[in-house]
Amino acid sequence: MAFPVELQDLVFQELELSDLAPVLRVNSHVHAIALRILYRIIPELPIRRCVACLKILCANPASAVLVRKLSVDWSGHRVVSNLFRLLRETLTHLTSLRHLSIELSPQDNHYSLAWVLHGCRSRLRTLGTSIRCDPQLAEVLETQPELLELCLRGFQTKQPFTLTESAMPLLKMFRAVHAGPAVITSVVRGRPLEGISLSMFIEDGFLPLDALLLSSRPIKRLTIMSLDNTPPNILLPEIANRLPELEALHVVVLMAMFDRVSSTVVFCLPIISMSISICHSHHLP
Repeated sequence: MAFPVELQDLVFQELELSDLAPVLRVNSHVHAIALRILYRIIPELPIRRCVACLKILCANPASAVLVRKLSVDWSGHRVVSNLFRLLRETLTHLTSLRHLSIELSPQDNHYSLAWVLHGCRSRLRTLGTSIRCDPQLAEVLETQPELLELCLRGFQTKQPFTLTESAMPLLKMFRAVHAGPAVITSVVRGRPLEGISLSMFIEDGFLPLDALLLSSRPIKRLTIMSLDNTPPNILLPEIANRLPELEALHVVVLMAMFDRVSSTVVFCLPIISMSISICHSHHLP
């Protein structure tokens, strides 16, 4: 008696990618199942393999429609415009894509490259990118009503980053690496966020924390990378005052900022789960 397709699918998911190649050659029935597994998740690849993969997806719509998750890491390379156009063209074919991550080099992140994402026609559930936070990226986010998790690793610009109230109505998780209060405010305002990760810089004061009050639901989980000189015995009460329903907190601070007073304050806060990571300044990203 033949195994149901669903069981064969589960079995093939346990194979390494390198083991799927011979499976593809067994017969037409097994080929269809293995091909679906092969293209379902495309991980970060060396740039030459990544480019080859993107070309295959552009040339084979039947394979492109199988992709559910795509991760592109070009952070170690300055990319020519032809590759950006190739990525944009590929995204137009990935109609079943649900999870997308694009990491670019620090040099490329200084340019407006959100036009690459305008090729994405699918309804994403998660999006992570180091593309800079500018009006063009905000336009892309307006087209993703089913987004649940958003990670913005790009730089904030002086241009307005404005989102309408109807954008990303289901957003639950948000992570901002380099973004300041303006971007955080625009993303958080009126959305049902429950988990947030952000960086705090000395020039922003407590404005990033004030922005968290704009969520339509109480924040339950918070991660903070503190890059200013505010000691934890001052920072932690500010968090507790603004987020009384917080259940989990993780704060990364500089070693010089943590002392006995700070540790005393930590154990006095009414938070279910809390952790503080202490690091040297040269370990910061």
